[in-house]
Amino acid sequence: MKKLILLFCGLMIPALSNAQGTLVFQNNSPTLVQIQFWPDAPFPATTAYDAHVELYWAPLGTTDYNLFQLATTPVTVGVPLAGAFAGGTRTINGIAPGDVVSCYIRGWFGGPTWEAAVWGNYSSIFTVDIGNPFSAPLEPPGNITSTTTPFTGLIIFIPEPSSATLLLVGGALVRFWRSVS
Repeated sequence: MKKLILLFCGLMIPALSNAQGTLVFQNNSPTLVQIQFWPDAPFPATTAYDAHVELYWAPLGTTDYNLFQLATTPVTVGVPLAGAFAGGTRTINGIAPGDVVSCYIRGWFGGPTWEAAVWGNYSSIFTVDIGNPFSAPLEPPGNITSTTTPFTGLIIFIPEPSSATLLLVGGALVRFWRSVS
């Protein structure tokens, strides 16, 4: 019996010391990723816009976006429906099972990475209750849309062109027109 207890402790201590938590990284109909061209109404993003999202996390109560860590690789928006993403269950190192963490989602379109994107935006900070596979009964992975403070969606805004930009474009067109005539 002592050997069995020692074996159990020998297997569990390393597993618990490398803290990991799991969560479900997907949204639903009320939490769609949308694109809004000013002044039109927002509409759900589709794969035609090459939209992507990724999840960031930090200890509960963190409010500075610079202190969050990347938790997932980018996921394409518009699969399986417009505005939806299905990133599946993700394991995040550094989150202890059963913890509640702060998270936000960064979304963009027009490029495969945030740095190459045309436009992007951040969601508001929300919390996720990470499941605990070591508890009895087993706690399933947390879901970003069904927590105390859930993910409520993301709108990527495309601002109105500035007056200076419109004047420059107009001036360039007038100059081009005069050079052609």
